[in-house]
Amino acid sequence: MEPNRRNRTLLTVSTTIGLILTIIGVMQLTKTTHFLLPISSFFPTIAILLPSITLFLLIVPVASPSVFASRRLFYPTALILLIVSSTILLGLLSPYVSPNLSHCIHETLWNTLFREKSLKIERIENALRCCGFNTPYDRAYPFNVGANACVLQYKYTDSCADMWQQETKIVAEWSIVVVSVSLLCGVGGLLHTILVYKHQSAQIPGDPPPLSHSSYNVKAIERCAHSERSGLLEQLPQVNRSASSLLDLEAH
Repeated sequence: MEPNRRNRTLLTVSTTIGLILTIIGVMQLTKTTHFLLPISSFFPTIAILLPSITLFLLIVPVASPSVFASRRLFYPTALILLIVSSTILLGLLSPYVSPNLSHCIHETLWNTLFREKSLKIERIENALRCCGFNTPYDRAYPFNVGANACVLQYKYTDSCADMWQQETKIVAEWSIVVVSVSLLCGVGGLLHTILVYKHQSAQIPGDPPPLSHSSYNVKAIERCAHSERSGLLEQLPQVNRSASSLLDLEAH
C-alpha cells in the first residue's frame, strides 16, 4: 500500500473510532443525569474528551511529520500523561462495577436523599419505574404517608436498588471501555514515538541530507560552470603563445 493511501486509511479509521467513543461518552453522560446515578458526571465527561485528545496525539505525527519531528519532548510527555491519567481513571471506576461496593455506594446516597426528603427519589423512581430501594416499601416516595404509598400511587411493583445499580454499572463499564482504548492507543503511540526518535538518532551525523530536485539542479549548474571556467584557463596559455608567434612573424 502506498504511504499516502496508508496514511489516509489510518486517519479515517482513527477518526471513526474517536467519533464512536465520543458518542458513547455523550450517551453515558445523558444517562448519568437522567437517572441521577451516584457515579460522578466527571467520568462520562472524560469519556467524551479523552478520545479527542487521543485522536489529536495520534493524527499529528501522520498529518504533520515536521511538527512531530520538531517537538521531540512534547509528544512523549503528552502520551505519558495520557497513559498515567487513564490508569488512574480505571482505578477510580473499578468500585462501580464491583457488586458489593456498588450496592454500598447506592444505598449510602439513597439514605442521604431519604433523610433530606429529597424529591430526587421521586425522579429516580419515575425514571426507572420503581418504588423504594431494597423493596417497593423501603424508603420510598411519597414520604410520611405510608410505606405503600408509592405502590398505590404509581403502581410500580419493582424495587429500585438493582435497576439503579445496573444503570450505574453500564455507565462505568462503557467509561472503562473508552478509557481502556485511549490507554492502549497511548501505549502504542508512545512505543511508535520512541522507535521513530531512536531511528532518527541512529542516523550518521556526518551524512549530508538528501538534495531536493531544485538543489540538485543548482549543484549541477555550478559544476558545469566550474568545468567551463577550468577549460578556459587551460586554453589561455595556448592562446598567448599563438599571439606571440603572430607578433614575431609580423616583426620579421
